Amino acid sequence: MPAQDSPSVVLDKATFIGICVNHTDEYLGIPYAQPPGGNLRFRLPVAVKQYSRVHNATIFGDVCPQEISSVIAASGFGFLDPFEVLYAETFPTPVVNQSGLSVSKKYQNILNVYVPEGTKSGANLPVVIHELSAERSVRPTVNSPQHLIYRVAFGFVPGQEAKDAGITNLGLRDPIHPKFGGDKSRVTMWGANSGSISAEFQMLNNGSNSEGLFSGAWMQSGFPIPLNAYSDLQGTYDILVNATSCQGSSDSLDLRQLPFEELKLAVSAAQRFGSNRSPVEPKQGGADSCTEDEGVIGALNLTSITTDDETAAWLRDEGLSGLSMEQVEQSFAQYPSDPAAGSPFGTDDLYAITPQYKCLAALIGGIEYHGQRRFFLNHKPIVWGMQWSRAKEDETTERSSELSTKSLAGWPANVPDVATRMLDDAKEDRQPAGIDERDRRILRSNKANPNTTKHGVGRRNRGFLVVDLSGNTSGYQNAWSYLSKEFKFPFISALDLSDLLNIWGSGDLTDRLINFVAHGDPNNGSGIFWPQWTIHTLHQLNVQNDSSFTMEDDTFRSEGINLMMALNIQFPE
Repeated sequence: MPAQDSPSVVLDKATFIGICVNHTDEYLGIPYAQPPGGNLRFRLPVAVKQYSRVHNATIFGDVCPQEISSVIAASGFGFLDPFEVLYAETFPTPVVNQSGLSVSKKYQNILNVYVPEGTKSGANLPVVIHELSAERSVRPTVNSPQHLIYRVAFGFVPGQEAKDAGITNLGLRDPIHPKFGGDKSRVTMWGANSGSISAEFQMLNNGSNSEGLFSGAWMQSGFPIPLNAYSDLQGTYDILVNATSCQGSSDSLDLRQLPFEELKLAVSAAQRFGSNRSPVEPKQGGADSCTEDEGVIGALNLTSITTDDETAAWLRDEGLSGLSMEQVEQSFAQYPSDPAAGSPFGTDDLYAITPQYKCLAALIGGIEYHGQRRFFLNHKPIVWGMQWSRAKEDETTERSSELSTKSLAGWPANVPDVATRMLDDAKEDRQPAGIDERDRRILRSNKANPNTTKHGVGRRNRGFLVVDLSGNTSGYQNAWSYLSKEFKFPFISALDLSDLLNIWGSGDLTDRLINFVAHGDPNNGSGIFWPQWTIHTLHQLNVQNDSSFTMEDDTFRSEGINLMMALNIQFPE
């Protein structure tokens, strides 16, 4: 039971009693939506009913359904021990309820809130929303309100059935509405890997209109990668249904009524659920980051690949599924199997665990991380790719994903040039004849005001394609970027998310994050000045292995990274 002097907060007609730890008041396990189980499974989030009674908010909630396994599939890598020890020290695993299993069947949507000791409603402190994997809850070091979100279990269902039911992109639709002394005008999303991808999709969602839900984002090692539309992943949905007793049902979304164990096994068999949202232009300030050797974890799971032919097969079948052999050869020209050219970078012939390990690590880093980060910052000409029915204005958003995804297919890295060519059929004033007031109203509702935005409108496919020629991310928002070369361990070097050891361990990056959250700018008036990343000045903060900061242009391995990005656009996941 909580002590009498425990911190407390009133929400609706309820009192939540928390706990004070190291001068931080914690309110744990607060439901922010009704559990998405039973008939609420595979539906839009439903807000909790009015809070009532007294709640004990001193322990973490249940772990969401998920696969909990080692990040590294292979075993026996003793060289991982130093990293794992330091990681465990930085992120100690708290006690969580697991209902006697590795995961809970309760499908909880849980919010954990951390505020400075004694904080009361009306304090107007900056807020951090930290989205992370549900398998681990950690206490933060950032001394401001911090909310840790647990994502909807089994979210992101593809297929026509999901579109017809209006439930695409379920994992992006969780509501956030706590009241713990935070300033709702200063809300920063903070995510890593899939949490970072989710944050960036939220920036891109809804025509980039956050509707006041957040003001900025701090994103680490995760970016909105080119994805297929819901219709392209129909086979994934069919595999899921056919792996259950719903096979042959007149309503395949009877999946909602399946026993937990049956659905979990089927989801594991189907494996891949992709996002269905196509990108639009972001307007919130943000900081993007990568570590130098992002791809090593992926390469450690591919140690059975030992020859150039096997790497080529992996690249064509999995890395960038659909590549021609000519494109594979182009990739090898930039990413040879020579260990001295691979990742971990700057290690010459050292750490070649297999003949292809360093080549695969470099390829994965270019495809999944460095290319995506630069594309997000640098190539944003497709702001609104929309095709709509004039009879139904509310179909604009749903139709946009299909057109935008197909419009991007086959585009090279220099996307703005292609965007310009796509507008050749537009009039000189970029306002084709025949646009009626309804069209203008739709354009205005999607932030395409011709009086304030450089854009072109051309009639294509019975609708309109709106292209913003000046639409790079950094041109519409304050943007910063950093590359972490810190914590270089043997064989794995500065691997994916190793920069968290600095931020969470109260390193120099912690101060930058706090200043960004509090003031919208990572510069704190001391130390090296961190200028913004723009399309004309590619400023990048580098965190060196000795923890020092330097500034360099973000141009490393440009030719190879640009090639990977162009191919990834042509062959989306």
